[in-house]
Amino acid sequence: MTLINKTLPRLLELVRPDAQLCMVGPSVPLSDVLFSYGVDHLSGFFVDEPAMAMNIVRQGIHPRIFRSGHMILYSAPGADKP
Repeated sequence: MTLINKTLPRLLELVRPDAQLCMVGPSVPLSDVLFSYGVDHLSGFFVDEPAMAMNIVRQGIHPRIFRSGHMILYSAPGADKP
């Protein structure tokens, strides 16, 4: 959401230099480009079965039973474990 509403740059400015920065959420882009902006860890949802995911979304099924993928943690090279 912070990418859409353009608040991410300001939030990144507020992070203490010694802090580890994690972006977490089902729609977090799992792109290593974010590592160059100081993000240490990305955690989002990776869809394994796109057809099943589309069917689930169309039916409005609760996210807790969303079984067409899995959560993933992607860390910057050399980043400490969260």
